[in-house]
Amino acid sequence: MAKKTKASLYGSVPEVDAAFAQIVELELDAMRRTVAIRQKIAALQAQMVEVAGAIPGQIKAIEEQIKLFGQTHPELFKRGQTLELNHGAISFRKSNPSVKTTGKHSEEGALQQCRDTGYQRLIASTPRLNKEKILRDHREGKLTDEELSDLFLRIEQRTTWSVDPKVPEEVQGVLEQTETAAKATKKTKAA
Repeated sequence: MAKKTKASLYGSVPEVDAAFAQIVELELDAMRRTVAIRQKIAALQAQMVEVAGAIPGQIKAIEEQIKLFGQTHPELFKRGQTLELNHGAISFRKSNPSVKTTGKHSEEGALQQCRDTGYQRLIASTPRLNKEKILRDHREGKLTDEELSDLFLRIEQRTTWSVDPKVPEEVQGVLEQTETAAKATKKTKAA
């Protein structure tokens, strides 16, 4: 029994070559349409950045004012480091205290000042400041801020504030899309 073969739509080499030309034209058409759509998307993204571009700056300014409010109203944080509100929370975190030299003085200058003024106990066994001892003595009241200043030292402790607005999920999705579009537009402009 003979094997059945399917008949080709093309009966000659010029017809096959024409078919290839048709494929190339279809691929070019698809590419042109893709480019046109991408151009429309880029234009819409640029428009979105124009419309919503100032919003992140406005949000940052409001957040800075909220942080400033928290810093100027420490009495609101007596029960903890977070103040929960209806539409967000404001909180702070303090870093561990650390010992720093004051002004233009170096640690070597502070070491020499400790030796000269009778604060040998603040010098570690190797010639360096015993910062743990300084912090402990300060915490226990054995070393005052004035004494530290005389030794060219100070205790430093940073407080970091954060603002966490409660943004509805659907709004959060739009914000993320806006940020993504803004980044894409910046990359497009840079290229």
